[in-house]
Amino acid sequence: MKQEFQSFRRFFQSRAFFLVLFSIAILFVFGFGRAYFQNYKIRQEIKRLEEDVQNLEQKKIESLSLLAYVTSQKYVEDTARVELGMKKPGEEVVIISDSSKESRGETRDGAESVEASHIPTYKKWWYYFIDHSLPQESDT
Repeated sequence: MKQEFQSFRRFFQSRAFFLVLFSIAILFVFGFGRAYFQNYKIRQEIKRLEEDVQNLEQKKIESLSLLAYVTSQKYVEDTARVELGMKKPGEEVVIISDSSKESRGETRDGAESVEASHIPTYKKWWYYFIDHSLPQESDT
């Protein structure tokens, strides 16, 4: 019995036992590290998906408010006024022309006026890109 005890004791104090114990400990550490890293990646993915859910909920709210506006009577009236040029009964329409185009020598159609017709084309381009206004007849 004493001899069995000494053989067990020798085995537990041997290098072989130490190497087996050390390799088992390394396997546990690597397994724990791998599980921790996978858990970290999963937490990051959950966080990203929650942010996506919040963004999509915000887009849904915006889409619903846009849908409510598009289906409203106000949208129909605004579209009829802007795109079709319609007006309500009793309403008066005022058209304001762009005076900066007329001062450059352009009419409402985009054609040149009579005063600007005597200016050479290269000068017209120069004034268009650089000056943004055509010179008066007295300038040329």
